[in-house]
Amino acid sequence: MTQDATTLSAGRPTRRTVTRSAAWSIPVIAVAATAPAYAASCASVRATSASITTYNRVSAFEWNATFDVDGAGPLPGNVMTAKATYDSGMSVRNDGPNGTNDNFTIAGAVGGLGTSGLVMAQRPTVDTPAAPLSALGHYAFSFSKPVTNLSFTLTDIDSTSGDFWDSVWLTSGFTVSGKASGLQGAGTSTSPFRQTGSNTPVDNANGGAGNVTITYPGPISGFTINYSNVATSFATGVDQDQVVTITNFGFDFQPC
Repeated sequence: MTQDATTLSAGRPTRRTVTRSAAWSIPVIAVAATAPAYAASCASVRATSASITTYNRVSAFEWNATFDVDGAGPLPGNVMTAKATYDSGMSVRNDGPNGTNDNFTIAGAVGGLGTSGLVMAQRPTVDTPAAPLSALGHYAFSFSKPVTNLSFTLTDIDSTSGDFWDSVWLTSGFTVSGKASGLQGAGTSTSPFRQTGSNTPVDNANGGAGNVTITYPGPISGFTINYSNVATSFATGVDQDQVVTITNFGFDFQPC
């Protein structure tokens, strides 16, 4: 179904407050006048989150967005698709605010950046992980046309004692910039991004302490974000939900 812009009520003013927004809005078109030249030469063009003309939440396990740099003009767009799969011991979050499943919804004002982001929400199915990284959610992003100079920011990588400790690593080939000072790791399977402490919650709407910016020089056709909860114990009655978001996409591609 098509993603709507209904606002979810906040369960608590923390990293888990997920607010839907239509802030990934249809852009003001600035390149239409040069579109014929681009079309004739098939020169590379730059797409950003502002280039998204449509997005669609197919289900809790699939989402897509069309980056169209000239908005229904002569240049074909690039479709980004995200698909979620889960290891045994991890599952999609299925009881967000108002009893809804909020994986692959749009959250407003993430990472203290004033921009919207795509939610990746999950929950362990066991009370105590057998070992760090033993149960993962996998969020695979692909493009209909190969891209270069891909960049985006991950936000809300944080932790709360007795509840969750976000741990994130990605497909290799990227460089890291803008990593929050409290985050450790290189974003690899052996050195994932996570907070240095097990009780470091972040206000995702207003703070950037869980942010890291990723760049893939490319060309690439896709990448995967791998996400787990490495908390060693959970408090009684805690739901163990965890959320990170992804925002501020930018990439170059040849439309034809």
